[in-house]
Amino acid sequence: MDDKVKNDLKNLSTAAIDIFSFGAASVLKEVHSTYTSIHAGLFAEKVTAFLKESSGVTDDVKEKFKLSIKKNESEFFKKLWIILDRLDDKEKATLAGKLFKSVLNDKIKVDDFLELLDIIQRMYIAHIKSLKKEYLLGTNLRTSNVHHRNQLIQNGLMPKQLENVGQSAKRLVGLTSLGEILHKHL
Repeated sequence: MDDKVKNDLKNLSTAAIDIFSFGAASVLKEVHSTYTSIHAGLFAEKVTAFLKESSGVTDDVKEKFKLSIKKNESEFFKKLWIILDRLDDKEKATLAGKLFKSVLNDKIKVDDFLELLDIIQRMYIAHIKSLKKEYLLGTNLRTSNVHHRNQLIQNGLMPKQLENVGQSAKRLVGLTSLGEILHKHL
């Protein structure tokens, strides 16, 4: 986090104390102003991370993509910016950028991309990262993190199917198609 954002957070803390101490309306304006400044700074960091990861494609590829979504272009980018704004972690924006680059290169369908963005936005980053560990060629369910695994299943990244591997131990069968796409980008 840069110094401006840290300073804004400090100002927000001071303003919060002032609200409880004095309850002045002008303090509420200060809180709103500080929040807006912090929000804008964090949004800029997420957009920068997203754009950095999705860069490096030719103008022809970009133009081909724009033509493919021409009918819904404004709706697509509206959804994209809303989801980027809602992401609570810069790492999620980086992951979204990697996925978008695959969309531009026609390796992922637009609908799958938007669904994955929605999933990424809802999930805790540690659960997303656990996809890599949980999937390592059939994690033994006795030793895997049940909470992480349940989150992956609930968000449609892993199937509920299990297979026996002996003595009542079970192993994960695989990933859903969305789970496979996300796994490749971690």
